[in-house]
Amino acid sequence: MRRLATQDAMMLYQELTRNDYLHSTRVVILDPGPYSSLQIKQIMERECSRSEPLQWRLQPVPLRLNYPLWRNDPDFDVTQHVSRIACPAPGGERELCEVISQITSRPLERTRPMWECWVIEGLRDGRVAVVSKVHHALADGVGTNTLVEDTLATEPAPIGARPLRDLEPEHAPSGWVLARQAIADGVKQASGAVPTLWSKRKQIKRAQVSPSDDLVAAQLGDGPPTFLNREPVSHRAYAFTTIPLAELTTVKDAFGTTLNDLLLAITAGAVRELLVQRGELPDRPLIAGMPLSTRAPDDPKQYGNQITVLGVRLRTDIADPVARLAATKREADVAKDAFRRTVGARPEDFLTLIPPPLLVLALRALRRQITRGVPVLGNLAVSNVPGPRKHLYSADRRVDALFGSGPLAPGHSLSLTAWSYVDSFNVSFIAARDVFPDLWPFVELFRASFDELRAAARELAATTKDGVQ
Repeated sequence: MRRLATQDAMMLYQELTRNDYLHSTRVVILDPGPYSSLQIKQIMERECSRSEPLQWRLQPVPLRLNYPLWRNDPDFDVTQHVSRIACPAPGGERELCEVISQITSRPLERTRPMWECWVIEGLRDGRVAVVSKVHHALADGVGTNTLVEDTLATEPAPIGARPLRDLEPEHAPSGWVLARQAIADGVKQASGAVPTLWSKRKQIKRAQVSPSDDLVAAQLGDGPPTFLNREPVSHRAYAFTTIPLAELTTVKDAFGTTLNDLLLAITAGAVRELLVQRGELPDRPLIAGMPLSTRAPDDPKQYGNQITVLGVRLRTDIADPVARLAATKREADVAKDAFRRTVGARPEDFLTLIPPPLLVLALRALRRQITRGVPVLGNLAVSNVPGPRKHLYSADRRVDALFGSGPLAPGHSLSLTAWSYVDSFNVSFIAARDVFPDLWPFVELFRASFDELRAAARELAATTKDGVQ
């Protein structure tokens, strides 16, 4: 058995109401191929059985004396986790996204391994979609990416070509044994608390040094209250769009920014227009909570959370798209500088020092603020996950598209996740259904925001060319 880290346990403890689902969603769209949807279901059952974390079951601890444990499920049956359903005709993007909306609007069962996989047939052109849900307590964005890739292959292969992994079953210990282990682990954690705080004093001091730039890094709670910061209902809305990576690269190179800067600026433009249409544009920028992996590049672990969340100002207060992008780059640079300066002294570095009961009380106090409409976790979430640059395969079927979406955090009504795959930049949108009864108009605003910047980049290139001549 393995104890959940503090960040992992937080993903469980944040589910304080029946409307909180802290699972992430992945959508894999397969090209037409030799296998039927039933055979693909059987392939997914086999491939999911290869991943050890997908066979772990949550083991609670009496009286929350310590964080829960993962144990190998002695009753693991992969067929309970993989289902096969049909997409309504005509099987286009909107019909598929409506099915995904329904799938992601249901919580995961905690009495078995916390994941599900749905094989959706009936898409146009004979394609098949595979939608997976994995609880964030099990894996963050990078970890889930690894889990997804573990169920796929980098080369086409016949069914059954890769061996399965049989885990030694772990039955639940008695309550007394669990309590004794929890107390022993807690004492060990507490004994390292004071030395840890002492060793971090230099990092804390360095983190408090103000940057020389006029800008100061944004805090997650700096944003103005908006309609985007409500308690979500149980129903979610899901949509996606794709932009060629080559087009994004052209725009970012024209203005000397990064893909991440560009994603933030496009989002800011779309959110600004939405707020203008509603007559609710605040006079100060919204704040995006941007998850950032702290995982070492060579870390082989496929599970758990190793992330921090940066607060980045979305310059919704700037009307001109080019000026907005330039301001966004400055904001992102300041946020990245703060990230570097605060290494070792970020909030997640001290979470391990908080006993589980106190952590739960802190989360409940935070939730009361959220219930009052205070955007303590930012106004919305924007995430950018680098995905595979080579095509993946499910048996002999090639993966045509790959999308990913994080959970809708408490107090957020909108979340965006970009997941690059081969030569595409795939963006998923997940929102509270009561705030976004129809999510597609916002997707169009997102596309229009990018079109503005693309047009500006072309105009700049033409002007530069004429100037050279």
